[in-house]
Amino acid sequence: MKTRKPNFYLQWHITDRCSQRCKHCYLYQSEYIQENQQKELCIDVLSLIVDDMYKTVLQLNANPIFVLTGGDPMLHPDFWRVLDVINELAKKHKSKTAIDILGNSFFIDELTAGRLKTKGVRKYQLSLDGLEEKHDFLRKNDSYHDVFRAARILKEAGIRPTCMFTLSKFNAPDLIEVMKKIMENNFGAFAFARFCKPSGWSMEEYKEQMFTPEEYRSLLEEVDNARKILSITYPRTKFVFKDHLWELYFYEKCSIKEKRQIERIRKQEIVISGCSLGVASLSVLSDGTVYACRRFESPIGKVPEQSLFDLFIMSKELNRLRNLTRYKKCKNCPLLYRCRGCGAVSHGVSGDFFSPDPQCWHLA
Repeated sequence: MKTRKPNFYLQWHITDRCSQRCKHCYLYQSEYIQENQQKELCIDVLSLIVDDMYKTVLQLNANPIFVLTGGDPMLHPDFWRVLDVINELAKKHKSKTAIDILGNSFFIDELTAGRLKTKGVRKYQLSLDGLEEKHDFLRKNDSYHDVFRAARILKEAGIRPTCMFTLSKFNAPDLIEVMKKIMENNFGAFAFARFCKPSGWSMEEYKEQMFTPEEYRSLLEEVDNARKILSITYPRTKFVFKDHLWELYFYEKCSIKEKRQIERIRKQEIVISGCSLGVASLSVLSDGTVYACRRFESPIGKVPEQSLFDLFIMSKELNRLRNLTRYKKCKNCPLLYRCRGCGAVSHGVSGDFFSPDPQCWHLA
């Protein structure tokens, strides 16, 4: 029987330039941005990284997914050339390819969207972090309505607009209403992820935006109930269960028979879901620094000086982070190979990727 190839994701922050200064962004509050803002790579070096990605997925027997982001990737002076190179080198390597973009809405017009489509862009993720008042406060004045404007244009061009909501206590009251508006406007997908501590925030500031485990469990229940109702009326929008604690939430609702099956699968010691760190992805910053995960400080090397394949397979730091026996409490949980919480959130609170997820009600 022919097996399906897994996907391998390169989350590529090709630039740090951005027309917004979001209050929860890790980028402009970090020492990295102050030191490396002028070290953006030229097209010749970017091309070497694209070529290396195709060689890497060939060795991994995986499908390449290029996720271009920033900053705002469209602000890189060679943005359009990068898209060309991805497509040209796909032909050279006789490889399938997929291009997704995580960006802002402001530069999307009919001409740009059409051009993106001809370059093979399949998805464009936009951010919406609340209803108008809170979203514009967090991101930029008048940016709320611009998200919906851009989404309409992208859909007309044949590109799937998706939405990401960065969740904190501040904007949690808006979450379900935002989800409803996204579904009403037929976005391709909606997801939310918890806010991770930027290096410029104090621990006191960060903890003010954190949920207790019980609060978070209750919020997931509210969202799930709303999702079930909204999906009947608006079936075109896929709800993405991005947060790994959804695994715990649904496990609690399983029958005894289903729980026993999960426990049997656990004994096979195969990662089924949960964080893709060390499993199916790498992040590359604008100067070529490679991170295990962009949501916390996790440098493991640099491209093109080192190959993506060598870093993914042989990096001591990445192998340390993918060692599941290091999880302090998750290692004894039946959901070890399905959940593990969010190590970036854990790191933001304790400085330790392997400490318990602060919103996990099972380990609280």
